[in-house]
Amino acid sequence: PAENISIQAITTSLGRQVEFGVPVCHPTEDIAILPVHGLPDIEPVFRFRDAPAIFDEVYTLGYPSIPGGEANVVGHRGEVNGTAKLILGGSEALLISNLVSPGNSGGPLLDRDGFCVGMSIKWLEGEWGGEKARFSAALPAPLLVQASNRMD
Repeated sequence: PAENISIQAITTSLGRQVEFGVPVCHPTEDIAILPVHGLPDIEPVFRFRDAPAIFDEVYTLGYPSIPGGEANVVGHRGEVNGTAKLILGGSEALLISNLVSPGNSGGPLLDRDGFCVGMSIKWLEGEWGGEKARFSAALPAPLLVQASNRMD
């Protein structure tokens, strides 16, 4: 729900306060889009590329909770290991070897050229026959672009 979205105050390197609009939540996917306002001197540069293939190198960025420490941006290098169809929502997810921790959700999944190829989501976890399985995952960029187009 939108009321659970936390927005931190952000100041640019030029000393300007970043202003945010009201979060818009996608009706079926676990995606929220946060409009950014009031930055006429900064041109946003955020480019998407189609989802990567298996074994393509990818990078995650986020602000995960650090036990006993203060969160700072943390990056992980990994690779795409496969895909999975999510039961809730029915969308496809990328399975990645990067460590995804609480606080990474919503962070970008980048390719070697810096293009956004996905968005980190909460890991996929389950138990079968007493054994636990956990996979780090990301939603592919085409789904994010499609979601943002539906919300315009």
